[in-house]
Amino acid sequence: MIPQLPKAQWPDFIANELGIEPQQGSKGPWMSTGDTPILEWFEEVAGRLGISSPGHRKPERMKVLLSHVGVDWDARRHSSLETTSGGGDNICKAAFEDFYRGLIGEGVVRATTPPAWTWDEQLLAFDLYLKAGYRDASDDDVRTLSSLLRSASIHPGHSRNPSFRSPSSVARKLSDIQTHHPTYDGKRTSGSKLDERVWAEFGDNPDHARVSSIAQVIRTALHENTPVAEDEDEIATAHDEGVVRFRVHRHYERDNKLRKRKLEQAIAANGVLACEACDMVPAEKYGEQFAEALDCHHIVPLSETGQRKTSLQDVALLCPTCHRIAHMAKPSPSLSDLQKLARAKFIR
Repeated sequence: MIPQLPKAQWPDFIANELGIEPQQGSKGPWMSTGDTPILEWFEEVAGRLGISSPGHRKPERMKVLLSHVGVDWDARRHSSLETTSGGGDNICKAAFEDFYRGLIGEGVVRATTPPAWTWDEQLLAFDLYLKAGYRDASDDDVRTLSSLLRSASIHPGHSRNPSFRSPSSVARKLSDIQTHHPTYDGKRTSGSKLDERVWAEFGDNPDHARVSSIAQVIRTALHENTPVAEDEDEIATAHDEGVVRFRVHRHYERDNKLRKRKLEQAIAANGVLACEACDMVPAEKYGEQFAEALDCHHIVPLSETGQRKTSLQDVALLCPTCHRIAHMAKPSPSLSDLQKLARAKFIR
């Protein structure tokens, strides 16, 4: 799929696809009132492809790039009739599109559209924008956010292309946020609905402290996010800020064999699988096919202890209801505390 981009975004997009860090001109990545940034783009791309880029005019350089990927130069299609100070030296949008098609055909890049930004990712970018406005790809904070988003498991690996959440893509998101401010009087970037929604949710003059507190919850969750094993012990943190409501799930790394060994231990000791708090036997209540419908609960939550070596004595098999109560109760109850709660007869 060929992305539908305005001409000004094509050099930055292709640079991302080839793993080239773009330069920031006065009108955006690789763009300025002069020719220097875009001419350097030609040199960088040619160098990455291992070819020379002769000539001083942009059409001459684009002709070389197009030829390298098997596309014939078409002056009418590829060179703009609009004049600049040099006269007739502009490159049409179609030239970049055809070059990208050629790159795909040669297998140099993959035609993979990066996944759309999620609301959590959008809020992190919004928080960064509120700190100091637009920043380019060379900014340290932009690079830090890029690193966090690239390491997070929000999106599956197969949906990512080489430029997934690169510093350049984060900088582009900041530009989208900037140009979608309700009072922005310039030309808007294409952006997405989230760029409008984030201003609608927080207002024209957002309380940055409020946004920052939400962003910190997300950052903490992403830093601690790891693949979820069968013995999932989920801690849900809800943050409600007026009209803004979202839920972040924090997962801690676990030994995926722990639950299996705990089930085997329980069968060997009791001959049946039952909730260790309320004594409910799933096989008796729901049928033998649901005999293992029990959660493996860390008696002392990993959220309190952090990384540790867990033994079978540190976990208990609980039905989903008792498991939920175990996480709702504060402070964290012991197994005997849970048993007392589960077996108590409360009078209404």
